[in-house]
Amino acid sequence: MELLETHNVARGYGDVIATLFTEGEGSQTTDLAILHLSSPILSIVSPVFRAMLDPSRGFLESKVNTENMKEIRILTPSVKTALLAMNILHYQEIPEVLEVQDLYDLATFVDYYQMKDVFQRLTRQSGALLRPARDAWSHTSKRLWIGMVFRSKSIVRDCVQQSFQRMTKKNDSYIVGSTPLHIAMDIYSELIWKEREKYVQKFISEVNSKYEVFRTKFEEKYHIKPTEPSSSKSGQYSPYESSDESSYYDSDSLDVVMKLSPSKCDLVQLGVLNALRLQIGSPEHKLDEVSFNELFSTFITTTRQAEADRNRDCRNSLKNLPWTTHISCDTVEYLYNLAVEIKKTNVHTELIASFNIKDLN
Repeated sequence: MELLETHNVARGYGDVIATLFTEGEGSQTTDLAILHLSSPILSIVSPVFRAMLDPSRGFLESKVNTENMKEIRILTPSVKTALLAMNILHYQEIPEVLEVQDLYDLATFVDYYQMKDVFQRLTRQSGALLRPARDAWSHTSKRLWIGMVFRSKSIVRDCVQQSFQRMTKKNDSYIVGSTPLHIAMDIYSELIWKEREKYVQKFISEVNSKYEVFRTKFEEKYHIKPTEPSSSKSGQYSPYESSDESSYYDSDSLDVVMKLSPSKCDLVQLGVLNALRLQIGSPEHKLDEVSFNELFSTFITTTRQAEADRNRDCRNSLKNLPWTTHISCDTVEYLYNLAVEIKKTNVHTELIASFNIKDLN
């Protein structure tokens, strides 16, 4: 049997022999290293360790050997993680700066062994502990977990807004960028997702409402039904696929079209509304897999009109024609402004309040 590396963390007053191990597939375990630790410290900082060190509790992970030394087994992501945690708790030297992965694993270890209160106090005393090396804070999902565990309001505030803007959902997993959010954060991830869906559905409802009103008025005004857009053209729709405006309507209505042809303004409004409906309703377009930022950037691009199509003086352009008003001159502009407004939404205050995290400072 291969001898495991040993670390004397307690420096002479250790009465606990802790075997570090990790779990693999199928609950298989691998022993990693041995630490000499102090039972009074472990009992104070963690109710889990306190129970493990109590012989009357009968934990399989603990026993007393022939030399009256307590033996326990500690689950850890890595030797580095457990050694870092124990060095902090036993007031030994720790690195001046930590990689974000080190802090992420430390947060997981602290959460598993229920040491949040202790580490919250320690991180308050030493702000440097939560200061990672280089530009590691670009990892939003890991930063959010670190902020949650160590109850750092500044980190949580920064990461909640970024998560809201960049989160996607695939196979019931919440992802920010390319990194899944920690599984222990599901309740918070769901709150962020619920907030995102509130704004997405608000825009979708407005699009559907505007379309139904516009479609009804279109039929009443021109006595014809606009042709539904086809999703076969790469999910795109344009009101200008033909220079002959009658190509948008049934051939049986051509005589009506020749007498009362829809105006360019109405065709622009209708074309954009149909394009939006394809983007939000096309079966192959999975909105959950598109981030909030990307989604509303697309909506803004779709509803942004060229100057030539923004007919500001409709009455003048129509004064010599048999009808005097368009159905709507500002439907698309309204949706454009709404998309811009929603994309700027800042939700960190509401979300942090909904998290209801005790002692977030």
